[in-house]
Amino acid sequence: ATPVNYGAADTSSIGNVASIGSSGGDPSVSNPNFTITLEGGNPNQGSILVESASQASTSTPWGTLLVGTFLRHQSFTSATGTDSYVVPMSAGMVGQTLYFQWVIRDPGAGEIAQHSDGLSVTFCP
Repeated sequence: ATPVNYGAADTSSIGNVASIGSSGGDPSVSNPNFTITLEGGNPNQGSILVESASQASTSTPWGTLLVGTFLRHQSFTSATGTDSYVVPMSAGMVGQTLYFQWVIRDPGAGEIAQHSDGLSVTFCP
């Protein structure tokens, strides 16, 4: 199944709008290259990919969290505001839908975080 974007991303203090996406082919457990991507994040900042089995819309002082909480990946954005994470696949993921969202540090907004839109991914065989 094709991943589906949902929700709205926050605009950062420097005017960037973070966008979540995917690359590397279909979200198949037989595909070791399926990757969750980020574009438009604040450059050279800490980033977190949040994953959940549930979709949400939780307003926080730092923006809107579009997924239930489970930390998947901590990293840093590149100088151009990108990041990526290759999803480790397992047979138990077949038929499972997971929800992803990037959260990026935004020091220009008093340590408030920048949030991407959400991405719904249903894994296939």
